[in-house]
Amino acid sequence: MDQSETLAQKDVRLADIYKRVLAGAGTNRAVLVAAQSKWLIKRDRECLERPSPEEEQINCLRASYDKRIDELKPAQPGVAESLALCRGLLDRYRAILKANPQAQYQPGPKAEGILGVLKADAAALFEIENNTISLRSSTNDKAPTATAYVSKYFHPDEQLKKTLAPDEDGTDSLSQSDAVWLTRMPHSDVYAISTLNGTMRCENAEVLFKNTSKAASLVDLPSHVAEGECTAPQFAAIANRPVLIAGGFEGNASPKTYDLTEGYNFSLWRDGWLPACNISLIYAPKLGYSGQPGQGYQLTDGDGNNESCTQDDTACISLREDVLSLMKRYQLDPATMPRQLFDELDTGQRDDFKDLKDLSDKQSASQSDDAYRTGSFVSLPIDMPLDDAIPLENKPVALPLIHDGKLMLVLAGHPLTTGSRDLPDYSVWVKQRDGQGVKLLSGFTITLTFGVLEKASVSLH
Repeated sequence: MDQSETLAQKDVRLADIYKRVLAGAGTNRAVLVAAQSKWLIKRDRECLERPSPEEEQINCLRASYDKRIDELKPAQPGVAESLALCRGLLDRYRAILKANPQAQYQPGPKAEGILGVLKADAAALFEIENNTISLRSSTNDKAPTATAYVSKYFHPDEQLKKTLAPDEDGTDSLSQSDAVWLTRMPHSDVYAISTLNGTMRCENAEVLFKNTSKAASLVDLPSHVAEGECTAPQFAAIANRPVLIAGGFEGNASPKTYDLTEGYNFSLWRDGWLPACNISLIYAPKLGYSGQPGQGYQLTDGDGNNESCTQDDTACISLREDVLSLMKRYQLDPATMPRQLFDELDTGQRDDFKDLKDLSDKQSASQSDDAYRTGSFVSLPIDMPLDDAIPLENKPVALPLIHDGKLMLVLAGHPLTTGSRDLPDYSVWVKQRDGQGVKLLSGFTITLTFGVLEKASVSLH
């Protein structure tokens, strides 16, 4: 049972599935209608007509909807084709990982996972449409409005015109968005107008339409996509078959126990949406370094210069690998590891580390500019329990590191974002004693990436 799905969403999804099954029922149409009526009567009798607390009624309705959805899903036309699509993609992905376990680590700002791997594999015949046409928005007043563009290059019917038209007060709500763009689904005549809004960079597919020689008319999004928020679906093609992909990457929010999951649903288009199939993937976690704290994925040295860590730069690679090993240890038990690492130092090193930490804190307290570049943040006390303070970028944990026989200070904290995905990631700065002060040696991000694929499954949505 999907507890995140509201009763209204379940009702819409059931109606969508029932409509599909009814369309393909043929001579069994009357039997299906009678069975649906019988279910409605039973649902009301068991969940609504009996006096019971509201919470019990809601749970009863959830269970009733889930059971009916599971009964009807396999009867939808196109189920076999959809399941074959997802099973074929998963089989290909497994084969690629078996031949090359590093295939999921593509160059770029994050591990690519199944979509990136399949896109890079010519044999998968997998393409994701990235070509877009910019339309008028709050940040681009030179581009044509959605209404003007569609009217110029298509023949919108009255319903599509009405959908794109400004409000009664003349406000073009689409143009108020931070960004607006038009995308075409490969190998089809289906188009989407999508928007980007807000500090959370929320993407939504606002309008879908199909273009023919006669007219351009609205197309409904699959119900499970229409109910989603902040993640515009991707248009793609698999073996030249148009498909809409929704879903994405998730990481859990526990500070000690991590898992990484991918969940995508694929809706084939064949003059209408076929039932969606799901691919669910669970990976073991793997730490790796990726980029400069707070600023994308360029590494920096102590003077703020980009530092690429080339293959022959053994000193750079060695330092980064030692920091990565340190963070792997810290991740095992963030609550007690700072004290444990401190206690592993000899007496002289412990005194030197205290001095190094104090100097860094004092120096950071007086420097407010360019904090991300210089790592100028006051660190948490060594004995601060994790329950009292999870280390963040602006309040990092202080860890000792012995590298090439030299004592170093490593400051590490989770990025300051609202997404649970970023909790296992760490912004890291490495500092060393320099005369009467401290010097930044390097700053980068250590992030949780996909490890071994542990579980994978295919199901109907």
